[in-house]
Amino acid sequence: MFGDTLRARRIDENVSIARLAELVGTSRSTIAEYEAGTKMPRFDTAERLLEALDRTYAPVDLVRQTPVRLDPNVLAPLRAWNPDRPREVKRARKDQAVIVDSDATAEHLDVTWGQVKTLVDGTTVTGDELSIWRVQELRESARQVLRVIERGLEPTLDVVARGALITGNTTLDVPRQAMDFLVRATQHGADPAFIRHLTGGFLAHHGYPWLWVPHHLDADYRRALVACKRQGEGNMMARVLIASLEKMY
Repeated sequence: MFGDTLRARRIDENVSIARLAELVGTSRSTIAEYEAGTKMPRFDTAERLLEALDRTYAPVDLVRQTPVRLDPNVLAPLRAWNPDRPREVKRARKDQAVIVDSDATAEHLDVTWGQVKTLVDGTTVTGDELSIWRVQELRESARQVLRVIERGLEPTLDVVARGALITGNTTLDVPRQAMDFLVRATQHGADPAFIRHLTGGFLAHHGYPWLWVPHHLDADYRRALVACKRQGEGNMMARVLIASLEKMY
């Protein structure tokens, strides 16, 4: 997991292996071994590596994998999907404004489609300052995940929320792993929209659609969010997000 994080951060910061090795005083081959997971750095070395990439270590508790309530058939539309990574990554790029707009609607932000589209295209707009700021946050979150999958990297399903580390359950198939992580991360207090972006990118990387909240189901989504947080109940959330498949075709 450290190797995946190191590689993703290095690429995101546009730092070469040679440059990172120079910054921390080690060899390029050693950095390559760290990223491949064949060698683990000492704690102080790991700190220097992350510091060079404008990151830092922080103590966290590893959350025990807890069962999420998901009926066997709720993910059937995804499991029946014919995975096509190039198609879904291209679609994710095309749908960025739609995805962010769905987030804004789900959160009842005071913005129009035109404002969201303009912000996603990179132009500043005027309006309710708090809503504009949040849309900019949503845009950057989605962009960051999109950059990862466009480079051919798998978004790592892990997040720190309230001092705890929540990780993906790699024993599950891709659709179940994505939804299981989304529900557990939401339950433990992670930002729901950012987690949807992370799981959306994870799905797209594996050739599945990047799911989002359809406008007409925003009230159902809010109820699903409460169910996730209170009981680890994922069936309603899965149905809401999978309904976005109908809007893609």
